[in-house]
Amino acid sequence: MRSGPWQRARALLARSPTAVNVGTLMSGTVLSQVIMLLTQPVVSRYFGPQEYGSFVAFMAIPQTVAVIAGLRYDMAVVLPKRDADARKLVRAVLVIATIASIVTSAFTWAAAPTIASWMNRPELAPWLGWSGVIVWATATVNLMGYWFTRTINYSAISANRLQQAATVEGARILAGATGHAGGIGGQMFGQVLGQVLAALTMLWRGRDAWRQDPSTVASGRKRATTRRAEDEEAPAASTRALLRRYRRMPLFNAPNALVDAVRTNGIVLLIGLDYTVAVQGQFGKAWLLMQAPLALINGAVSQVFFQRFATTPRGQMRALVDKSVRMSLLAGLIPFALLGVISPWLFPWYLGDQWELAGQIARALVPWLYLNLATSPISTVFVVADRQGAMLTFACVYAAAPLAAIALLGAHGIGIVTLVWIVSTMMAVLLAGLVLLTRRVATQWDAAVPPTAGWDAPA
Repeated sequence: MRSGPWQRARALLARSPTAVNVGTLMSGTVLSQVIMLLTQPVVSRYFGPQEYGSFVAFMAIPQTVAVIAGLRYDMAVVLPKRDADARKLVRAVLVIATIASIVTSAFTWAAAPTIASWMNRPELAPWLGWSGVIVWATATVNLMGYWFTRTINYSAISANRLQQAATVEGARILAGATGHAGGIGGQMFGQVLGQVLAALTMLWRGRDAWRQDPSTVASGRKRATTRRAEDEEAPAASTRALLRRYRRMPLFNAPNALVDAVRTNGIVLLIGLDYTVAVQGQFGKAWLLMQAPLALINGAVSQVFFQRFATTPRGQMRALVDKSVRMSLLAGLIPFALLGVISPWLFPWYLGDQWELAGQIARALVPWLYLNLATSPISTVFVVADRQGAMLTFACVYAAAPLAAIALLGAHGIGIVTLVWIVSTMMAVLLAGLVLLTRRVATQWDAAVPPTAGWDAPA
């Protein structure tokens, strides 16, 4: 009897661990994005462009700090051969991120009037002290995500994304329905509640990562099959030695992440300074909803390919880069083509007439975000190949270009839609160049003679 399509699909998945892992992550990512999209017609009618503009201005600070709250040592969790060393890194990052969060809250609380005045958003002053809470929650979720990537427990990451989306959007709707739609209080309530619960859930589910005695936890989780038993029998490294060993993370990766965060959040802040708070909200909403197809594809592919790039032997990196680029671009071709056509009328129909400008901005973002599909998963090649310096150089150019364009063109009164088209096209060209740069780095890494000691060697 000939096998049907379902049987053939199951056989294909059984032969492809990557497809299984992508599918697991995609399930949670898809459902979380579905929740966000389904609740937007309600949320966007409770919180209009002006309220949303104030909220995205507030989020610029914690989102910028959160990416470096753990000094990027969170990414190093997947690298040690020994799980015991990885656990020490987890505990160290938790301490570092907690200190960074406390400092952030103290600073933003003390300097709240000055910060709010500089942002031209005086209504934010009473809320800025909450920045540290969001920093801690975001950094913790990111850290535990890398631990679950190490242990190939993608179902935990998937479930957490679903939980966070449901909590954040549900709390916002509740705030709006109970008359707390003015200002940013209702949105803050949902954001803080959702992110803190997500962080606590991840800490509990991954408690074997930060407990001193992981044997007290039931061992039903999956383990990476590529780690050999003799690696666990090697002498344990101290936490200080591990931080020294992976010092390139704070030295190169943290500045790179900071530059990216400054670019993303700096764009929002500059638009708020050059235009009205309502225009800032329109851009923020367009950016949020256009991230949905990006997150659906890249959220899963990036997580899985980071683990594969970290373990790929020399001679196979270039082929893996090409495979990642093809997979991302093919997956995003139809969704982004459709969005480029229907966004101008889809946004006001779905969100309300007040969001018409967001639809036009969304169309202008298509070239940029489509090329971002190709570059997000492969960016970790620079970490594995020990070429963070090259990535940092590109990141600086990639950040300076849109910020300079917005500052120059916005100050001369150019329309927001035209401005976004110019910036989006420029960024798409730069990302195409990044693909070529990544392929070159991968080729050089494949051809190089392996060092006598790799990531796990004492520096």
